[in-house]
This record gives sequence, C-alpha cells and structure tokens, in this order.
Amino acid sequence: MHYNSLGILSCFASLAVAGCTATVARWDATNLRGEIMDYYNDEIMDNLIRQKEHLPFVHVDISSVTALSASKISGSVGGGESRTYAKTGMFGTAAMLVRTVARPFAYSLTPEHGDSLTITASPVLGMLPGDKTIYCCYRRFEEKHGSALVYKSGLIPPEPREYVPGTLKQHSGGYYYICHDDQDAYRDLCQDLFTLKRKADDTKAQQAFDNSERQNAAEGLRQ
Repeated sequence: MHYNSLGILSCFASLAVAGCTATVARWDATNLRGEIMDYYNDEIMDNLIRQKEHLPFVHVDISSVTALSASKISGSVGGGESRTYAKTGMFGTAAMLVRTVARPFAYSLTPEHGDSLTITASPVLGMLPGDKTIYCCYRRFEEKHGSALVYKSGLIPPEPREYVPGTLKQHSGGYYYICHDDQDAYRDLCQDLFTLKRKADDTKAQQAFDNSERQNAAEGLRQ
C-alpha cells in the first residue's frame, strides 16, 4: 500500500513538473520576444543619440537566440524494520523480544528546474549589397525627421504620452526619446534596419548556388 502511494505521488509530481516545464517554455518564448525588442530599441536609440552628437557608433545584429528549459525530479526512499533481543532478570530466566518497525516508508521528492539563454550577435560592418551601409538608414531618418529625437534635461522623465513606448533613454543628465508624433517614422526606421539585406544573405545565396552547380555537375557525370 505504501509503495502504491509512493508511486502515485511520484506520477503526480512528474506530471506537475512536465506541465510547469511547458508553461515555463511558453513564458520563455514570450519574454524572449520582448527582450529582443528591448535590445533593439536600446541599440537604435543609442545610435541615434551618438549620431546626433557626431560620435561614431556601430550597429550590432542578433544572429541567433537559443532558450533552453529543463526540469527533473530527484528523490530518496527509506524505511524498514529492526529487531532487538534482550534478556532481563538476574539469571536470565526472563527474556523479551523487542521488535521495532518503521512504517510508513520515508521518502522525499525534490523538483529542479533550470533555464539558459544564449544570444549570438555580430556587428554590421562594410558595404552591403547595392552599395549601401547600415548607416544610410540612420542618416535618412535624421535628415527626414530631424525633430523626432528629443532631449529633455533634468531628472524628471517626460509623460508617457509624449514619447514612443520603448524609446525613453536616460543620458547626459536628462532623457532622450522619440516624439510620439513621429511613431510611424520610428517604426519605419526599425523595419528598414530589420529588413535591410546583409552580407550574410549574399554568402548563403552564393553557397546555395555553388551547391546547386556541384549537384548539376555530378548528375552530368553520372549520365
């Protein structure tokens, strides 16, 4: 009976941990998207500020993100019984058998959970396809929307209705932000940066072309 109870308890614990793992994995995926957007908001704002201050800056792309969630259960089981034989009396005429039983079996379950996040990033350097650079997007934004990037001095942040969510950045004793009226322009800048063709795209395309050519050549040799 005790073994059955222990088995049932273990099954329930395993199912609970499995359910928690699925929930945590879903939370990780949701938080992951938010963290990536926060990263790019912070980077783009920092680059716009450095551009406004005539300082060099670099744009760094996230090339891959891996999230791992793992759960396990460890436990122990113990118990049993012990017997003791003892004599009483001066001449050993009386004897007593003492039996000690430990019931129920003692057990413990320890659930464990671990999360890990790996982000791989690389700077976007050099010319891109079409004789462009990643910095063309930043310069074009500044030229067309010069008043979008606003600086407010002091320790008191602006009202939330004044800036685009995610763009408020404390800097140089004040706050930089994108004016709420330029939200569409800032969104377009982000989309341009996200979709601008990188050198890596050309490399992959060239590798695919080379593989196709080698495959066609091999088929020609077989014929």
